[in-house]
Amino acid sequence: MATKASDVMRRWFQEVWCEGNPATIAELFPAHGLAHGLGAEPVRGPEAFLEFWRGFRATFRDLHIRVDDALDEGPMTYVRCTARMKHANTPVVLAGGCQARIEDGKIAECWNTWDFVTLLTQMGALPPDVLGRAFAGGRARFD
Repeated sequence: MATKASDVMRRWFQEVWCEGNPATIAELFPAHGLAHGLGAEPVRGPEAFLEFWRGFRATFRDLHIRVDDALDEGPMTYVRCTARMKHANTPVVLAGGCQARIEDGKIAECWNTWDFVTLLTQMGALPPDVLGRAFAGGRARFD
């Protein structure tokens, strides 16, 4: 029986994020792999993803990502997740997930849809009314 695309993503979240295993990044994210939505440009290949991963794990501890739902359509999957972790000893929650295209059991490309605005608000990096400020007049002002 063939592995479902969402099974690859479940393994990714468990081993890479929950267990903190960097070896799984090289195993499941190939040199041509692309991860969209983690910065201004796509993250390309395992070395670049490892850099992102190290920065994230240095910022957050006690990280656990639960896959809440998964939808498979051939090599494509969407997994909706909830991440619970601590930032400066304060619990924070990150909701979202990603759509991924799996090739040969690896993540060829993924499109991240995490709610980073809410996460940054929980961290105190953005004011709670940041969206209202941004949409009222088209520019967020923090002064």
